[in-house]
Amino acid sequence: MRLLQLTLILLLTLAFACNKNDDPIIEDPIQEPDYLLPSSGLLETNPHGSVNEIECDDQNNIWICTNGNGVVKYTGLDYQTYTNLNSGLASNKVNCIVSYANKLYFGTGDNGLSIFDGANWEHYNRYNSELPKDEIFDMAMDQSGTLWLVSYDNLTSFDGTEFISTRIDLEIGLSHPAVIKVDKNNEIWLGGNQGFFKYSNQTFNDFDQPIGSLFDFDFDSNENIWLASPAYGLQMFNGDTTYRYTPPDSINLDLTIFTVAIDSEDNIWCGSSNSSYSGALIKFVPSSEQWSYLKSPSNVAEQAYNVTSMAADKYDNIWASSLRGLCIYKEDGVTYN
Repeated sequence: MRLLQLTLILLLTLAFACNKNDDPIIEDPIQEPDYLLPSSGLLETNPHGSVNEIECDDQNNIWICTNGNGVVKYTGLDYQTYTNLNSGLASNKVNCIVSYANKLYFGTGDNGLSIFDGANWEHYNRYNSELPKDEIFDMAMDQSGTLWLVSYDNLTSFDGTEFISTRIDLEIGLSHPAVIKVDKNNEIWLGGNQGFFKYSNQTFNDFDQPIGSLFDFDFDSNENIWLASPAYGLQMFNGDTTYRYTPPDSINLDLTIFTVAIDSEDNIWCGSSNSSYSGALIKFVPSSEQWSYLKSPSNVAEQAYNVTSMAADKYDNIWASSLRGLCIYKEDGVTYN
């Protein structure tokens, strides 16, 4: 009897073991932390080498300024490249671009200004015009259609006919790199090695704010100025005071920020030079002070590493250029027509 009981126990044990092994193993899904942006929203385009700046025109074409390969136009379907060999572009080194009234203005790194209306090219340099420098760092268009150009020690306006230059005192810090933008009130703002300034009534106004070297800035819908500084990270100037924003200790981010872009919902997008490849594309929501970033897999890291320029198009796709190419990002998937 005892032998029969032991046999039954053994058979039941074996049966239970077999059933346990046959049952599928169900594991809890791994939840990504809230601060990670979904990598599924990233789209890589064909690399074009080192990219200096990106601009979206009125038709949502993307213009890519490269550091030696000319200018690339991306329509969403194909690419068209303009160089000094196949077009009237003055140089293959293009630092900046402005789109205005169906014309494109290209500021080159060594041969002045090129203007393209879709069919014809114009070219201005220090030999055929009053343009003081052939190396143009950045440009912006004001509401009257006057183009403003900044170079090593000059701020220059161009109304389509005449160049008028103002000498910049180098002590205010507008040596390379420098950035210039126009706000909704048609006021001129400039940034450089010693901070940022407003140009008004032929005077450079310093706000005496401790922001460090300024590489880029942008305006939100309330005309707050968001500042990208490699030394001080992400800051905001509201016209009176500068506020510095830092992520919590739980999020290990490199805030060596070189560029910033703002989407239609006033989300702040930052481009960092994160050497670990993670967090090169950073999102900050001012209303909740929430930080998140794109954790780049290795195939994406080649594109997202060391972001140098950013732009938000009309679909809120974020275009990010780097020394290694170009990528497009949107959390719920890239939308492009």
